[in-house]
Amino acid sequence: MDFRFTEEEEAFRKEVRDFIRESLPPDWLGVDPGPEEESREEIYPLALEMWRKLGSKGWIGMSWPKEYGGQGASLMKETILAEELSHRGVPGVDVAQAHGEIILMFGTEEQKQRFLPPITSGEVKYTIGMSEPNAGSDLFALQLRAVEEADCFVLNGQQIWTSGIPHAAWCMLYARTDPDAPKKSLGISVFLVDPKSSGITMRQITQMTGLAPFSEVFYDNVRVPKENLLGEKNGGRAVTMYAFGAERSYGLFVLHNARRYFEQLVQYCK
Repeated sequence: MDFRFTEEEEAFRKEVRDFIRESLPPDWLGVDPGPEEESREEIYPLALEMWRKLGSKGWIGMSWPKEYGGQGASLMKETILAEELSHRGVPGVDVAQAHGEIILMFGTEEQKQRFLPPITSGEVKYTIGMSEPNAGSDLFALQLRAVEEADCFVLNGQQIWTSGIPHAAWCMLYARTDPDAPKKSLGISVFLVDPKSSGITMRQITQMTGLAPFSEVFYDNVRVPKENLLGEKNGGRAVTMYAFGAERSYGLFVLHNARRYFEQLVQYCK
């Protein structure tokens, strides 16, 4: 097997590099991937602009089917894009793309048509609603309740370390729908929740750096339409395991982000 990039792939890499060079300030040193840097007031406007520019280029979810706003591009081209964006420390790359992968896998046709095109166009940003004060690494210990009613699910509970939620259009939220399930991992469901919904309050958490990328979020009788249930009721374990796989592709960004720091260190030492 030939692992070398094709001429088309190398041409695409050059196109991405040219785009980054033309879009960022000439003295740009880069930022770490993730919500911390975007919480800086001087960074967020550029991050939002870059996310929208990526959307206008068709580079968000570019491997997704064309009917949902993607290009049907190869995984290799998507990988090249991720490498270059992370190596240059481009701000604005959002978790929405990972969430789009989850919607592609578990969403209904109506959900795909509704939620995916705004992601690929760079119109919206997403956040993850997983962690609770007593459910961090042990996600399946979560206690936020979602009670089914005639036309909706009603959320009550608390989450913490929710990143970037003040700017998010949607939160992919994990909640307990069956407290009596024989295993705690079997009673969880996943919802797409509008953070502006009535009954949601949030408190940003300021860190030692002075930045506040995370929030504590309280849900008080928040009504979520049934059509916003992602996957099956009590089927959240399958969604969760797939989500961890999609989100851990974040490691690619960390790797090439570190490469930039190393190159800058070498240049400084010279």
